[in-house]
Amino acid sequence: MVTASSRRGTLRTIGDRIAWLVEQFAQGSVRGAAELWEIQRLTLQRLIKGQVRNPRGPVFEQIAEACGTTVGWLRTGKGPAPTTPAPAELLMTPWHRRWRRQVEELGLSEAIRERVIALPGLMRRVFYVMVLSDHPAGAPISGMGAARRAEEFEYRAWVALITGLIETYGREQVRAKLEAERLWLDLQFNPVAISRYIQDGVAQRPESDPVRRQWSEVLHRSHEITPELPTQAPSLARE
Repeated sequence: MVTASSRRGTLRTIGDRIAWLVEQFAQGSVRGAAELWEIQRLTLQRLIKGQVRNPRGPVFEQIAEACGTTVGWLRTGKGPAPTTPAPAELLMTPWHRRWRRQVEELGLSEAIRERVIALPGLMRRVFYVMVLSDHPAGAPISGMGAARRAEEFEYRAWVALITGLIETYGREQVRAKLEAERLWLDLQFNPVAISRYIQDGVAQRPESDPVRRQWSEVLHRSHEITPELPTQAPSLARE
């Protein structure tokens, strides 16, 4: 893995450091990085080429926050260097942040807020199973652009839905409804999970019942960790 620390000697200028971040976080795509960091593509291109004499603070702040580094590192190369993102993080688009902001603005309780934020993400899980799991270490990740576009559409859809509900019924009504539907959020509106929950008659079982306790544990764990399920075939990258 090539880290900023290991390349400290070659990242001499602001442009070098930003170009390295573009390579790491956007697969070398200036356009993709500009969208991800929510800055003008032309501005980003000029920063990389060293054509901006006095870069504005807000632009650096946006890049630093998105990449887990500091404005000081961007300007001087000194201080904590950013870490190379995990493969799954490379799928992030500006719509992740827009979705999170929209949910946070609803004023939900912490438990419900985290469940609502977690509703999108199917495209990421599919790409993980198809490509990222068992991916050859150090090899370029192909298909990332398609996965990012698919995930962006998914987040756009959720933003559009909640925006429309708020405009139609009001923010407080939407907030109250979400707070009341914790079970649906736990099941992530998944028809298979819902059917199995009903089939097992979980709601009618006493809290001490082993089946109900097992379901409670599963639902709890699903929001605490990323469930690990072995894949049955090699990554597409190994074909």
